Amino acid sequence: MTLPASTVRNLELLTTVATGRAHGSLFHFLNRTGTGMGGRLLRSWLLAPLRDPPSIDARLDEVAALVPEPALRGAVRDDLDGVADVERVLTRLAGGSPSARDLNALARAVRALQKSAGRLADRPALAVAATVPGDLPEVASAIEGTFVEDPPAYTREGGMVRRGVDEELDRAVSMAEDGRRFIAEYEARERERTGIGTLKVRYNRVFGYTIEVTKSQQGRVPPDYERRQTLAGAERYTTRELCPTSSGRSRPPRSAHARSSPTCSSRSGSACSRRPRRSRTSRSASPASTWSRASPTSRTRTAGAARA
Repeated sequence: MTLPASTVRNLELLTTVATGRAHGSLFHFLNRTGTGMGGRLLRSWLLAPLRDPPSIDARLDEVAALVPEPALRGAVRDDLDGVADVERVLTRLAGGSPSARDLNALARAVRALQKSAGRLADRPALAVAATVPGDLPEVASAIEGTFVEDPPAYTREGGMVRRGVDEELDRAVSMAEDGRRFIAEYEARERERTGIGTLKVRYNRVFGYTIEVTKSQQGRVPPDYERRQTLAGAERYTTRELCPTSSGRSRPPRSAHARSSPTCSSRSGSACSRRPRRSRTSRSASPASTWSRASPTSRTRTAGAARA
């Protein structure tokens, strides 16, 4: 039975008539819950009291089983102390936006439930409270085996999945942790393979890592190099190994950040697939310098358009 709003107000179930605050209401007097979920459950009981006698008797039996045992009540409260708000965690999980911390909190809640259920198992009146769904411990074990104990707060920070869960992720993490060694070894390997002693692996924000070869060594560039940028005295290239997300390739493996996300959602886009942006020099170039670099034909067309 759901009580009408006038009854809830007049009986001061949630707030007092005089102050409009919870202090002094029936809910304030009865609420000794230790979790947010318990508080919401008690509130729902007050707003929708039972009318079925068997259900009322069952609830009273549950209360009577715990009233004479303060030590048991204290132990159960200790088990549930610090348990996260599972209802809100499940809401984020259903919405597809959980973090590793949310999932770890869910696993800890399951372990706390198992512990408290074990304390209540020998009391028939508390059989419902002592029941743990069979698949919950398995879910908790899967979460504990996947994520580190203290993961970062945001998925974009990465580093939340344990080693050994995903081989591809382990390789990506190792590469990220030891990137300098990887780049140095790759540069030395390419120098030996191509015979270009001046070959260098460079990084910029637009193209990511590229191989820079001077103009005098262009004849030694192997066919698997793809040109990315032309400089005054050099050319920049990329390869399958250096930039696996180049256009025209098969779908590359997901990055370490994406694979370590709790939802394992793929993220499109990379330094090699983004459209090149204008450099700072080109953005700050003056009209005079742009005019001087234009071809005679384009200057003539531009001047004619200006006169028109």
